[in-house]
Amino acid sequence: MKTKFTLLTAFVATFVALNAQQVPNGGFENWGISYKPDGWATVDGIFGSPLGFTTKDTVDKVEGSASIKLVSDSLSLVPQAGVIPGLASLGTATYAGGQPAFYGIPFAFRPDTLFFSYKYSTPGADTAGVQIVLFKSGSSPVLAGGIPLGTTNNQWVNAYVILTPNYSSAATPDTLLIQFFASFNDVAPNVKGSTLLVDRVRFGYVNPPSTSIANVADNGTISVYPNPASDIINIAADVNLAGYTFEVMDVTGKVVTAATLTGETSTVNISELTKGNYIYRITDKSNAPVKQSKFAIVK
Repeated sequence: MKTKFTLLTAFVATFVALNAQQVPNGGFENWGISYKPDGWATVDGIFGSPLGFTTKDTVDKVEGSASIKLVSDSLSLVPQAGVIPGLASLGTATYAGGQPAFYGIPFAFRPDTLFFSYKYSTPGADTAGVQIVLFKSGSSPVLAGGIPLGTTNNQWVNAYVILTPNYSSAATPDTLLIQFFASFNDVAPNVKGSTLLVDRVRFGYVNPPSTSIANVADNGTISVYPNPASDIINIAADVNLAGYTFEVMDVTGKVVTAATLTGETSTVNISELTKGNYIYRITDKSNAPVKQSKFAIVK
Protein backbone atom coordinates (compact mmCIF):
# COMPACT_ATOMS: atom_id res chain seq x y z
CA MET A 1 0.00 0.00 0.00
CA LYS A 2 2.55 2.54 -1.19
CA THR A 3 0.59 4.68 -3.62
CA LYS A 4 2.59 7.86 -4.04
CA PHE A 5 0.87 11.12 -3.17
CA THR A 6 1.94 14.51 -4.42
CA LEU A 7 4.36 15.98 -1.87
CA LEU A 8 4.99 19.71 -1.92
CA THR A 9 7.37 21.45 0.48
CA ALA A 10 6.28 24.92 1.48
CA PHE A 11 5.40 27.04 4.44
CA VAL A 12 2.50 25.29 6.08
CA ALA A 13 -0.80 26.86 5.01
CA THR A 14 -3.89 25.46 6.73
CA PHE A 15 -7.47 25.57 5.47
CA VAL A 16 -10.13 25.31 8.15
CA ALA A 17 -13.66 23.97 8.06
CA LEU A 18 -15.94 24.65 10.98
CA ASN A 19 -16.23 21.62 13.28
CA ALA A 20 -13.98 19.50 11.04
CA GLN A 21 -12.03 16.89 12.97
CA GLN A 22 -8.31 17.44 13.46
CA VAL A 23 -5.38 15.13 14.20
CA PRO A 24 -5.34 14.68 17.99
CA ASN A 25 -2.06 15.66 19.67
CA GLY A 26 -0.65 16.53 16.24
CA GLY A 27 1.92 18.81 17.84
CA PHE A 28 3.03 16.04 20.21
CA GLU A 29 2.48 18.27 23.23
CA ASN A 30 1.04 15.65 25.58
CA TRP A 31 3.08 12.69 26.83
CA GLY A 32 1.54 10.63 29.58
CA ILE A 33 4.48 8.22 29.08
CA SER A 34 7.90 9.52 28.04
CA TYR A 35 8.18 7.15 25.06
CA LYS A 36 4.57 7.31 23.88
CA PRO A 37 2.72 10.56 23.10
CA ASP A 38 -0.94 10.55 24.10
CA GLY A 39 -3.14 9.23 21.29
CA TRP A 40 -0.26 7.64 19.35
CA ALA A 41 1.29 4.17 19.34
CA THR A 42 5.08 3.65 19.15
CA VAL A 43 7.46 0.68 19.06
CA ASP A 44 8.41 1.40 22.67
CA GLY A 45 4.73 1.66 23.63
CA ILE A 46 3.88 -1.67 22.01
CA PHE A 47 6.50 -3.40 24.18
CA GLY A 48 5.77 -1.21 27.22
CA SER A 49 9.37 -0.14 27.75
CA PRO A 50 11.68 2.74 26.76
CA LEU A 51 13.71 1.07 24.02
CA GLY A 52 15.16 4.12 22.30
CA PHE A 53 12.91 4.10 19.22
CA THR A 54 10.88 7.08 20.45
CA THR A 55 11.93 10.24 22.27
CA LYS A 56 10.09 13.36 23.36
CA ASP A 57 12.30 16.14 22.01
CA THR A 58 11.71 19.41 23.87
CA VAL A 59 14.62 21.22 22.20
CA ASP A 60 14.44 20.43 18.48
CA LYS A 61 10.87 21.33 17.52
CA VAL A 62 8.82 23.62 15.28
CA GLU A 63 6.18 24.86 17.71
CA GLY A 64 4.80 24.17 21.16
CA SER A 65 6.70 22.23 23.81
CA ALA A 66 7.92 19.17 21.92
CA SER A 67 8.32 17.17 18.74
CA ILE A 68 8.58 13.39 18.39
CA LYS A 69 11.92 11.80 17.49
CA LEU A 70 11.80 8.38 15.82
CA VAL A 71 14.95 6.27 15.44
CA SER A 72 15.34 2.99 13.53
CA ASP A 73 17.20 0.35 15.53
CA SER A 74 17.48 -3.38 16.20
CA LEU A 75 15.61 -5.01 19.06
CA SER A 76 17.03 -7.84 21.14
CA LEU A 77 13.52 -9.12 21.86
CA VAL A 78 13.03 -9.92 18.15
CA PRO A 79 16.53 -10.20 16.63
CA GLN A 80 15.13 -11.98 13.58
CA ALA A 81 13.40 -8.74 12.59
CA GLY A 82 16.70 -6.96 11.90
CA VAL A 83 16.52 -3.16 11.97
CA ILE A 84 13.02 -2.03 12.97
CA PRO A 85 11.77 1.36 11.79
CA GLY A 86 11.12 4.04 14.38
CA LEU A 87 7.35 4.43 14.19
CA ALA A 88 4.56 6.73 15.35
CA SER A 89 1.05 5.44 14.55
CA LEU A 90 -2.09 7.43 15.32
CA GLY A 91 -4.36 5.42 17.59
CA THR A 92 -3.54 2.19 19.41
CA ALA A 93 -1.51 -0.91 18.66
CA THR A 94 -0.95 -4.42 19.98
CA TYR A 95 1.70 -7.09 19.43
CA ALA A 96 0.59 -10.69 19.05
CA GLY A 97 1.66 -13.64 16.97
CA GLY A 98 4.94 -11.99 16.06
CA GLN A 99 3.28 -9.03 14.31
CA PRO A 100 2.05 -5.61 15.46
CA ALA A 101 -1.54 -4.61 14.72
CA PHE A 102 -2.58 -0.95 14.37
CA TYR A 103 -6.15 0.29 14.91
CA GLY A 104 -6.34 4.02 14.14
CA ILE A 105 -8.99 6.34 15.59
CA PRO A 106 -12.68 7.07 14.91
CA PHE A 107 -12.86 9.70 12.17
CA ALA A 108 -15.77 10.80 9.98
CA PHE A 109 -14.40 13.54 7.71
CA ARG A 110 -12.71 13.81 4.31
CA PRO A 111 -9.75 16.22 4.68
CA ASP A 112 -8.20 17.77 1.58
CA THR A 113 -4.61 18.10 2.76
CA LEU A 114 -2.24 16.63 5.34
CA PHE A 115 0.24 19.15 6.78
CA PHE A 116 3.30 18.31 8.86
CA SER A 117 6.84 19.44 9.64
CA TYR A 118 9.75 17.02 9.62
CA LYS A 119 13.52 16.71 9.81
CA TYR A 120 15.29 13.58 8.57
CA SER A 121 18.82 12.24 8.63
CA THR A 122 20.28 8.80 7.98
CA PRO A 123 23.80 7.32 8.12
CA GLY A 124 23.04 5.22 5.04
CA ALA A 125 20.78 4.87 2.01
CA ASP A 126 17.51 5.00 3.90
CA THR A 127 14.20 6.82 3.42
CA ALA A 128 11.60 7.99 5.91
CA GLY A 129 7.92 7.96 5.06
CA VAL A 130 4.36 8.83 5.98
CA GLN A 131 1.29 6.70 5.32
CA ILE A 132 -2.38 7.64 5.66
CA VAL A 133 -5.45 5.43 5.39
CA LEU A 134 -9.11 6.35 5.76
CA PHE A 135 -11.42 3.36 6.21
CA LYS A 136 -15.12 2.69 5.96
CA SER A 137 -16.05 -0.36 8.02
CA GLY A 138 -16.92 -3.35 5.91
CA SER A 139 -15.61 -1.86 2.66
CA SER A 140 -12.39 -1.01 0.88
CA PRO A 141 -10.35 1.97 2.10
CA VAL A 142 -11.79 5.34 1.15
CA LEU A 143 -8.22 6.61 0.80
CA ALA A 144 -4.92 4.74 1.17
CA GLY A 145 -1.34 5.49 0.28
CA GLY A 146 2.04 6.71 1.40
CA ILE A 147 5.02 8.77 0.34
CA PRO A 148 8.76 8.62 1.02
CA LEU A 149 10.46 11.52 2.79
CA GLY A 150 14.02 12.43 1.86
CA THR A 151 16.82 13.82 4.00
CA THR A 152 16.59 17.51 4.90
CA ASN A 153 20.21 18.61 5.50
CA ASN A 154 19.57 19.03 9.22
CA GLN A 155 16.76 21.49 8.52
CA TRP A 156 13.07 21.36 9.37
CA VAL A 157 10.87 21.12 6.27
CA ASN A 158 7.23 22.22 6.32
CA ALA A 159 5.36 19.96 3.94
CA TYR A 160 1.88 19.19 2.73
CA VAL A 161 0.36 16.20 0.99
CA ILE A 162 -2.62 16.83 -1.29
CA LEU A 163 -5.19 14.13 -0.52
CA THR A 164 -8.16 15.09 -2.69
CA PRO A 165 -7.13 13.32 -5.94
CA ASN A 166 -6.43 10.10 -4.03
CA TYR A 167 -9.89 9.32 -2.67
CA SER A 168 -11.07 6.06 -4.17
CA SER A 169 -14.74 6.43 -3.25
CA ALA A 170 -17.30 9.02 -2.18
CA ALA A 171 -17.98 7.22 1.11
CA THR A 172 -17.65 8.95 4.47
CA PRO A 173 -14.93 7.14 6.44
CA ASP A 174 -15.22 6.05 10.04
CA THR A 175 -11.56 5.29 10.87
CA LEU A 176 -8.27 7.14 10.33
CA LEU A 177 -4.73 5.76 10.47
CA ILE A 178 -1.63 7.95 10.05
CA GLN A 179 1.87 6.50 10.44
CA PHE A 180 5.32 8.10 10.33
CA PHE A 181 8.34 5.86 9.74
CA ALA A 182 12.04 6.61 10.28
CA SER A 183 12.62 3.84 7.70
CA PHE A 184 9.98 3.32 5.02
CA ASN A 185 9.83 -0.39 4.18
CA ASP A 186 9.90 -1.42 0.50
CA VAL A 187 11.52 1.90 -0.49
CA ALA A 188 15.06 1.47 0.88
CA PRO A 189 16.84 -0.85 3.34
CA ASN A 190 16.20 -0.04 6.98
CA VAL A 191 19.34 1.59 8.40
CA LYS A 192 20.17 1.64 12.09
CA GLY A 193 20.33 5.20 13.33
CA SER A 194 17.99 6.74 10.74
CA THR A 195 16.27 9.57 12.60
CA LEU A 196 12.98 11.30 11.83
CA LEU A 197 11.58 14.22 13.84
CA VAL A 198 7.92 15.15 13.29
CA ASP A 199 5.86 18.08 14.53
CA ARG A 200 2.75 20.13 13.72
CA VAL A 201 0.65 17.38 12.09
CA ARG A 202 -2.75 18.65 11.00
CA PHE A 203 -5.40 18.48 8.32
CA GLY A 204 -6.52 21.15 5.89
CA TYR A 205 -10.13 21.52 4.80
CA VAL A 206 -10.49 23.74 1.74
CA ASN A 207 -13.41 26.16 1.94
CA PRO A 208 -14.53 28.72 -0.60
CA PRO A 209 -13.98 32.33 0.51
CA SER A 210 -16.46 33.14 3.25
CA THR A 211 -17.93 36.32 4.73
CA SER A 212 -18.10 34.65 8.14
CA ILE A 213 -14.41 35.32 8.83
CA ALA A 214 -13.90 36.89 12.26
CA ASN A 215 -12.23 40.11 11.15
CA VAL A 216 -10.07 41.34 14.02
CA ALA A 217 -9.01 44.27 11.83
CA ASP A 218 -12.31 46.14 12.18
CA ASN A 219 -10.59 48.75 14.33
CA GLY A 220 -7.42 48.82 12.25
CA THR A 221 -5.71 46.03 14.20
CA ILE A 222 -4.22 44.41 11.08
CA SER A 223 -3.18 46.21 7.92
CA VAL A 224 -2.25 44.40 4.70
CA TYR A 225 -0.65 46.54 1.99
CA PRO A 226 -0.01 47.64 -0.73
CA ASN A 227 -3.05 46.93 -2.86
CA PRO A 228 -2.42 46.51 -5.72
CA ALA A 229 0.96 44.88 -5.05
CA SER A 230 3.77 43.65 -7.24
CA ASP A 231 6.62 41.94 -5.36
CA ILE A 232 5.81 41.99 -1.64
CA ILE A 233 2.89 42.17 0.76
CA ASN A 234 3.34 43.83 4.15
CA ILE A 235 1.36 42.78 7.22
CA ALA A 236 1.35 45.17 10.18
CA ALA A 237 -0.61 44.87 13.43
CA ASP A 238 -0.76 46.27 16.94
CA VAL A 239 -0.67 42.72 18.29
CA ASN A 240 1.94 39.99 17.95
CA LEU A 241 1.10 37.78 14.95
CA ALA A 242 4.06 35.41 15.38
CA GLY A 243 2.95 31.91 14.37
CA TYR A 244 -0.07 33.15 12.41
CA THR A 245 -0.34 31.97 8.79
CA PHE A 246 -0.74 34.23 5.76
CA GLU A 247 -2.02 32.45 2.64
CA VAL A 248 -2.72 33.73 -0.85
CA MET A 249 -5.42 32.06 -2.96
CA ASP A 250 -6.35 32.50 -6.59
CA VAL A 251 -9.97 33.19 -7.54
CA THR A 252 -10.76 29.45 -7.50
CA GLY A 253 -9.73 29.17 -3.84
CA LYS A 254 -6.47 27.33 -4.57
CA VAL A 255 -3.59 28.37 -2.30
CA VAL A 256 -0.70 29.62 -4.44
CA THR A 257 1.68 30.75 -1.70
CA ALA A 258 1.76 30.98 2.07
CA ALA A 259 4.06 32.06 4.89
CA THR A 260 4.25 32.02 8.67
CA LEU A 261 4.14 35.51 10.18
CA THR A 262 6.90 36.50 12.59
CA GLY A 263 5.59 39.32 14.79
CA GLU A 264 3.81 42.65 14.65
CA THR A 265 5.24 43.29 11.17
CA SER A 266 5.98 40.73 8.43
CA THR A 267 6.74 40.76 4.72
CA VAL A 268 5.63 38.06 2.27
CA ASN A 269 7.32 37.65 -1.11
CA ILE A 270 4.81 37.39 -3.98
CA SER A 271 7.21 38.18 -6.83
CA GLU A 272 6.71 34.76 -8.44
CA LEU A 273 2.94 35.18 -8.77
CA THR A 274 1.46 36.37 -12.05
CA LYS A 275 -0.66 39.50 -12.30
CA GLY A 276 -4.35 39.14 -11.53
CA ASN A 277 -6.86 39.10 -8.70
CA TYR A 278 -6.20 37.15 -5.51
CA ILE A 279 -7.56 36.57 -2.02
CA TYR A 280 -5.48 36.61 1.15
CA ARG A 281 -6.39 35.02 4.45
CA ILE A 282 -4.75 35.21 7.87
CA THR A 283 -5.31 32.38 10.36
CA ASP A 284 -4.23 32.30 14.01
CA LYS A 285 -2.24 29.58 15.80
CA SER A 286 -5.37 27.46 16.25
CA ASN A 287 -6.06 27.77 12.50
CA ALA A 288 -9.07 30.05 13.03
CA PRO A 289 -9.43 32.64 10.24
CA VAL A 290 -9.06 36.21 11.55
CA LYS A 291 -8.89 38.33 8.39
CA GLN A 292 -9.63 37.82 4.70
CA SER A 293 -9.92 40.16 1.74
CA LYS A 294 -9.20 40.59 -1.96
CA PHE A 295 -6.19 42.23 -3.57
CA ALA A 296 -4.60 42.55 -6.98
CA ILE A 297 -1.11 41.89 -8.31
CA VAL A 298 0.24 44.15 -11.04
CA LYS A 299 3.52 43.81 -12.94
